[in-house]
Amino acid sequence: MSDQRRPVVLVVDDSTDMLALMEKALSTEYEVITASDPGAAIEKAFGEPRPDLILLDVDMPDISGFEVCRAL
Repeated sequence: MSDQRRPVVLVVDDSTDMLALMEKALSTEYEVITASDPGAAIEKAFGEPRPDLILLDVDMPDISGFEVCRAL
């Protein structure tokens, strides 16, 4: 992709190791933004750049990925 904008993926996980792994795996094809908690995920989901895809960990402390999905 030359001058075209790469699709944006928001990766949400409470594990910093998993965030780093996902960012490394996806960054060659996508612009990757990360969030380590549900509040940051919701904020980044409505921020710029707006994600084209959101990958949510469903098993997070306090608020599950399913709850974040419903909030979005």
